[in-house]
Amino acid sequence: MKRKIVYIAGYSRSGSTILDILLSSHSAIFGTGELVYLFDDWLNDTRACTCGEIYKNCDFWKKFTLPDEISFEDAIRIIRSVESRKQLNALIEGKIERNTIQKYQSIQSALYNYVFETSKKEIIIDSSKTSRDMAGRFYALYRYTDFDIYVIHLIKNGLSIVESFVKKGRNWTLEGYGKNDRFMAARSSLGWFLANSIAQRLGSLVPQKRFIQIKYEDLLNSPEITLQRIGGFLNIDISELITLIKNKTLLHPDHNVGGNRLRLEKEITFNTSYNSKKVELALYQRLIFKLIGGRLNKRFGY
Repeated sequence: MKRKIVYIAGYSRSGSTILDILLSSHSAIFGTGELVYLFDDWLNDTRACTCGEIYKNCDFWKKFTLPDEISFEDAIRIIRSVESRKQLNALIEGKIERNTIQKYQSIQSALYNYVFETSKKEIIIDSSKTSRDMAGRFYALYRYTDFDIYVIHLIKNGLSIVESFVKKGRNWTLEGYGKNDRFMAARSSLGWFLANSIAQRLGSLVPQKRFIQIKYEDLLNSPEITLQRIGGFLNIDISELITLIKNKTLLHPDHNVGGNRLRLEKEITFNTSYNSKKVELALYQRLIFKLIGGRLNKRFGY
């Protein structure tokens, strides 16, 4: 039986971190966060696992090694050359060099099998999403690895995404890396549009029973119904998570990579209420989003 990976697709600020942490509270599931950034963060001693340790010292990650003759720097380059947005057409059309694909397979097999064997869980969550560097990740995993890939396309009202970026800035800036710019409304509108459009496009290329769209707002406002949908999709009993939410049990991140700063909290409360209509944006910022992503947002039911 193939090992099962659940991939959370979509755009930043859509709730992937909390969904990852919530699902990984299930006894059969291990959440990894934005696993695509493991090698980048490993090489940067200022970046730490959610346990607080840098990756080379983390009890979970420290024993991971890549196949012979492949360095972490090589792995980053190879993965980007397969998964990045600029390679999307080549990936879909099967035009990436065979040697690159073979190395990609070797890297990803080593990584995910390590997580399965170390966590001793049946299912892995990878919430790397479908932004620029990892736009084609779930399709590449589906097409070129031996894992059973299930995709949750997590959607959130695009206007609330833009509001978050305008008010708070980029995640990297919030954590002290880089600076924001004055074009944040346009940049986040375009990023939201591209990430979700690509997730839809690639979702049509995988088996229908392996792709599901979930609204973040439904997860918060109707968690029991939404989790039952996810449980049915993954063919697992999700009742323990529903009990956890009903009892207002605190969530505890384990060994996540990247993601929202929420992951750094030792205890997390799952808030079961959300109203995405309360968006505070200037008129010109709303118009920017409407021009770029308005039609897709309406298609999603917002």
